[in-house]
Amino acid sequence: SWPTGKKLVALTYDDGPNKDLTPKLVALLEEKKAPATFFVLGQSASVNQKGLADLAARGFEIGNHSYTHRQYTKISADAVREDLERTSDLVSSATGIRMTVMRPPYGAHNSQVRRVCDEMGYKVILWDVDTNDWRGRSPEQITNTVMTETRDGSIILMHDRRHKVGG
Repeated sequence: SWPTGKKLVALTYDDGPNKDLTPKLVALLEEKKAPATFFVLGQSASVNQKGLADLAARGFEIGNHSYTHRQYTKISADAVREDLERTSDLVSSATGIRMTVMRPPYGAHNSQVRRVCDEMGYKVILWDVDTNDWRGRSPEQITNTVMTETRDGSIILMHDRRHKVGG
């Protein structure tokens, strides 16, 4: 989190863009005039480059969330770099954007991951409010988590992909 003194929070979405869900989410965010950061997964973006380009055209921040969603603390520095570059190249080609923020899969990072990210010009962005939406929690459970755990400067983790409700 990063306190602002203004009661501001950051909405972040991982693992997209999803062909069906991301456009609906974007429409809602635009209706509410709510900015957000989408930490895109290269594998998702590769099959939905139109959705990726749309995020950029609408002014949403795009961050790197890897290509393969491998846990970066369990692979070599070269493998981390290659995975990030693959997504970076894809995003740059589809949008013209050079990403400057990244979120490691599972939030897993160590000195090696941070060094690679620093060398590549990425700021590592984590979160302090985890909605656990990927676990299939109900909208009421997610809302309760956000309302009870969020404070000024919170970074809220959500996902723009389909997941089972009630699990």
